Amino acid sequence: MSNGVTIIYNFISIGTSHVISFFVFYYLIRKKPSFDKRGVTEILLLNLFHAVLGAYFYRAGFLQDSVGRPVTLLFIWYLSAFGSAFCLKRFFQEQWSICWTFTFFLKLIEECAANLALLLDINYYFYDLSVFPQFVRYCVVTLLFAPLIDLLFLYMIKKVGVLGIFWNWLKQGEFHIRTIAFLSLFPIWNQLMFAFLNIRYYDKFDEITWTELFVLIFFILFIHMTRGEMQEKQLKVQQISLAQQKNYIESLEGLQKEMRMFRHDYKNMMSSMYLQAKEGDYQSLQMFIQNMTEDFDSQVGGQIQRMTQLGNIYVLELKGLLFEKLAAMQKEKIECSIEAIRPFYTTKIRSTDLCRCFGILIDNAMEEVCGHSGAKIEIMISSQGKFTTFRIKNPLFSNVDFHKIWQEGYSTRGCDRGIGLASYQKILARYDNVLPITTVKDGYFIQEFKVLED
Repeated sequence: MSNGVTIIYNFISIGTSHVISFFVFYYLIRKKPSFDKRGVTEILLLNLFHAVLGAYFYRAGFLQDSVGRPVTLLFIWYLSAFGSAFCLKRFFQEQWSICWTFTFFLKLIEECAANLALLLDINYYFYDLSVFPQFVRYCVVTLLFAPLIDLLFLYMIKKVGVLGIFWNWLKQGEFHIRTIAFLSLFPIWNQLMFAFLNIRYYDKFDEITWTELFVLIFFILFIHMTRGEMQEKQLKVQQISLAQQKNYIESLEGLQKEMRMFRHDYKNMMSSMYLQAKEGDYQSLQMFIQNMTEDFDSQVGGQIQRMTQLGNIYVLELKGLLFEKLAAMQKEKIECSIEAIRPFYTTKIRSTDLCRCFGILIDNAMEEVCGHSGAKIEIMISSQGKFTTFRIKNPLFSNVDFHKIWQEGYSTRGCDRGIGLASYQKILARYDNVLPITTVKDGYFIQEFKVLED
């Protein structure tokens, strides 16, 4: 088999793997890919480099050497995984950790499918690729049967719910390092297993059988680890929910107390109004009613408004954060209003990143207005059309150097501070669909970020 034929075969094989990964990822993420000439060219050049390198290793005899074979296989395996992950990252603009983990998950299934295709060839023992009929047979098995079995496996794990479990775990974006490391080290575990069992590479049946068994065991362990992480997250969500219920009950109790106090004074206020009306002092009566309305708004109306707006927020982590910050503001006697007119169910930002960013902005606003009577923080969450907007607005009392606010360590409140906005910027920089905006208008400092949801 000539070098040209080997390169063409490798290029088609690598391309087939990338295409399957691309369409499975597209099916799960339901996100329109972003194609451009540069991206396509980069992928094609990377695949060509991989194909040429594989042909060189084959011609140089690295795959026949007992020492060189495992090292070469590891290198090719990781290069192939990198190519698939790079393809997903380039076209779908997702986080690298998601693309890398997804690729290795599919590589496990692909490895299993390829080995099963070879085992199903009843006359298979060893292919001599220099013999044309055997080379054609090998191409049919690896380029036709193996991808079909791969797709069949994917369909089966989708039907039994395993693919759903994995995708839900992947979507949350909160991975334990040990799980990613465990998955990424699969090729190394596989080679160590061969060395431990003293499996000879020329004994193809034993090699493929043990690889198939090891992939199955590895796959089961990985699914078990991801389910464990999902259960941990569900437990955290339940704890957040319980904390929210506690805060909600405390807010209702405080509201009830304020209502009782207001009701206690209601008769006295009505008596005063009656006397003013009887004497014809309508100007004083008008002023009295205005003051009474303002007192009601400050004592009860504000709490009712905040509770109503919080009821439109269905992201538990964010709602828990807002309950916590509102309690802190109430303790510091800081006025705050929340606006969430439309129900807010979900966003394309990870809940942990959303809470970190929103928490940083609220903390900065609280520090700025703390100690200033009458200063008010305004919080807005707006879900309209394709965008979700998160905004924090507060009065500005200090001189801010806008050229330095994003620098780590810069702060208007002393040394050893100024980490928040630098962290905020780094977090949002991970997302291509988020636009942060910072403005100063009429003495107010306004921080917001818009998330493209479509």
